[in-house]
Amino acid sequence: DSFNALLNTNPRKLIGSIRVHFEGESGYDIGGLTSEWFSMVTKEIFDPKYGLFISNENNCYHPNQLSYFNSNHIDYFKLAGKIVALSLLHDRNINAHLSMAFYRQILQQRIKLKDLEDFDHSLFESFGSILNIDDVKDLDLVFQIDDDVFGEFTSIDLIENGSNIQVTNDNRMDYVSAYVNYKLRKSVIGQINAFCDSFNEIIPQEFIRMFSPSELDMLICGVHHIDLE
Repeated sequence: DSFNALLNTNPRKLIGSIRVHFEGESGYDIGGLTSEWFSMVTKEIFDPKYGLFISNENNCYHPNQLSYFNSNHIDYFKLAGKIVALSLLHDRNINAHLSMAFYRQILQQRIKLKDLEDFDHSLFESFGSILNIDDVKDLDLVFQIDDDVFGEFTSIDLIENGSNIQVTNDNRMDYVSAYVNYKLRKSVIGQINAFCDSFNEIIPQEFIRMFSPSELDMLICGVHHIDLE
């Protein structure tokens, strides 16, 4: 019901007040039902059973490269963008911390190598070895990777003709940058664009571009820990 209602509603109409009614339940929404709705629909969107997002060891969410197994996945990412933007607009914190790389792309900022540490710590550490080894030619790398798609490995060129370009000490930073860009952006660009376009229909980019990824996370999710003392 939330999917159908929000996807077919003019975004301008969603900027005003929201009133929620649960079928089969009485009660007038003076804020409590709206908060409950935000909590419930967010929990569903980020539920692993739908395969839209993957979470890392820090319980931060990033678009799932394999979300296309759900035929409506792009529309669901549009819904997710609307929900997150509406929660921010209506000052309703949600329990769905996104990855730093995802926040950075919502803010239209360039991805950094550091963002990978939050997403895949073991891969981040392996890049440290590539960048610090005396001669990277010893690793026999080319600008191509094998990507696991439902148990089958597919070769992906990180740059044009990448399978024929060896990684050297001179270009290894280019290799790492291309790899990070593929993992955090290029492999999920359709999902990210759907989310961001829908988010910006509710909150235009000029209203959030001044924030850092960590600040945007705090605005959307609130503080991680409240020190009662």
